[in-house]
Amino acid sequence: MLNRIILCLKCILYIWYNSFQPTFLHLAPPVVSFLANSEKVKPEHLGSIKSIFVAAAPFGEAVAQKFLEKAPHVVFREGRFENTILTSIFVNI
Repeated sequence: MLNRIILCLKCILYIWYNSFQPTFLHLAPPVVSFLANSEKVKPEHLGSIKSIFVAAAPFGEAVAQKFLEKAPHVVFREGRFENTILTSIFVNI
């Protein structure tokens, strides 16, 4: 049962990513760490992303550098999730 749920989730994420090509992401540091360190995440998966807003926990320089090896075009922004609506507005202006 769990394998079916995981497979379904992978299909949903694949369809969502290929349909929308996100340019701005709100992420917690562990998710950025996963994207940076996972062998399954390729640079072409990160091609549409222009900036990432990282919040909710301290964010290490080593993780950022590892992520930028895969996607050097991405700009990181840090802050608190309470400010994300303002960040989203001002980033897109």
